[in-house]
Amino acid sequence: MTVPSTPHEPSAFVRRLQAGEQLPLPADSVADWETFPFEGELRVRPLQPPVLPEPARSGESGPEECPTCRKPVTEALWADDHWRLDAVGTESRLPAVVMLRPRGHYDLTDLPAERAAELGPLLQRAERAVRSLDGVARVHVNRWGDGAAHLHFWLLARPAGLMQLRGTFLPVWEELLPALPDEERREAHRRIAAALAAEGGTLARLPPRRTEPDDPPNFAPTGLLCLYVRSDVHRDTSSPRTRARRPSVCASRSVPPYPARSSPPPFSPAAPHRRPRPAPE
Repeated sequence: MTVPSTPHEPSAFVRRLQAGEQLPLPADSVADWETFPFEGELRVRPLQPPVLPEPARSGESGPEECPTCRKPVTEALWADDHWRLDAVGTESRLPAVVMLRPRGHYDLTDLPAERAAELGPLLQRAERAVRSLDGVARVHVNRWGDGAAHLHFWLLARPAGLMQLRGTFLPVWEELLPALPDEERREAHRRIAAALAAEGGTLARLPPRRTEPDDPPNFAPTGLLCLYVRSDVHRDTSSPRTRARRPSVCASRSVPPYPARSSPPPFSPAAPHRRPRPAPE
């Protein structure tokens, strides 16, 4: 099945909408939901005119310019031959927020059948790993796909007992709650990675990955033995959302664990960064 490209003209649905006009707030809107994070008088923002064709997403042009593909797999919390699990940002305001992504440059529509067959069981494993943390009642699995072309799934841990955080607005609450202590956040990541590695894959020694047709030029897969230094972070400004990087000391068997044309930036400690950040990808 061929996936159509972004339209260049507004659809009939969009043409029916009046850009710039004030929309009424329905009487039975989400503002009345118990889980809605805000209170007080609300006003709906006017719709902006459509932008067509839409701007390219991050990594849309291919793996050479994709921040996920350029990020060394040794920085993942966990990885196997085809998938990786990463921390998100340098802070967390929930018990855990992690992201599952294929190591090859795919979106959901062109994910190979072999990887698609792995996805369901792997999401189950990832959810079990996050739920192994103390006090986690549910794990929300979200996929938007509007910010980055590289397929990624968000896994957000919903704290047990906080019924107000159920459902749609958990990502919004994650912006509002107090940040976890850094050591507690790192310990959650260690436990999630260990739980995943117990069923396959590892964060220490990665099996060599076969090259894929869409790998960046000069990419060479490798097996690695890495020792992680977890005490410091610095900002990765090449990503749409600021991410935590852990400096690592790596003994490579033959070649570096990243494309030859895109070495990682030098490590320079910086203060933890939180705001501003864009909407979920």
